[in-house]
Amino acid sequence: MTEVHEVERALAAFQAARDIEVIENGRRVGSFSHLHYEVVHNGPRTLLHLWSQDRNLVRCILRLKEESAVRVVFETRQFGKKKPGKLEINCRRRVGSLYQPSREDFCAGLARLLAEQFPDERLEFLTTASDLEHSLSGCYSRGLIRRGRSAWAVMAASPGEDPNTCDEILTYGLIWLRQVHRQLAEWKLEGIRLILPEGTSQLTVHRMHALRNLARVELYEVHELAIASGESILKILVT
Repeated sequence: MTEVHEVERALAAFQAARDIEVIENGRRVGSFSHLHYEVVHNGPRTLLHLWSQDRNLVRCILRLKEESAVRVVFETRQFGKKKPGKLEINCRRRVGSLYQPSREDFCAGLARLLAEQFPDERLEFLTTASDLEHSLSGCYSRGLIRRGRSAWAVMAASPGEDPNTCDEILTYGLIWLRQVHRQLAEWKLEGIRLILPEGTSQLTVHRMHALRNLARVELYEVHELAIASGESILKILVT
């Protein structure tokens, strides 16, 4: 069994956090504005009690499986059940600011994410370097992935960018698509894949409806914690 102090240490970093998301066995339990918890030693068992105004959860902690600045994962046992479960506690927001990876860190995490999400395609390159000659700034990670002679342009905005940057991704994505098409005329360019932080795609979806016959665009959302943890979590919105 996991010791009480080990569980308390893993959760200590979340005491100054807000907007906590709890996931159990892959299913979202809910969000907690602040993490209220108690860890107690009950005979041979270590018990974790989480609560809010409308939620209450108690689990026996078997072991600490994963720990980072934005995520902790426990192997648990629910009372009355023999099969172990998995309890994830994710920090979506810290006091004072959102979790904001640097553009370089986001670009590196995005490369891993694309490799896992599209295993049959090869990432040719991914960059945040500015190209002011073609009106492309370092606000977006942009690159190219391909399979054989077919290729997709890619552009993504990190969770640390401002709302205007997310809203303008379609405009700059089409600029990037045109540039790639000119430079790589020997390949069959399928279109562009746009990737935005979770919950920021509404305006882009609206704008895409006017482009259905002009360019092929795939739109995805990614949870910011997917970049931090390296997990493959891309949600397709429009293809």
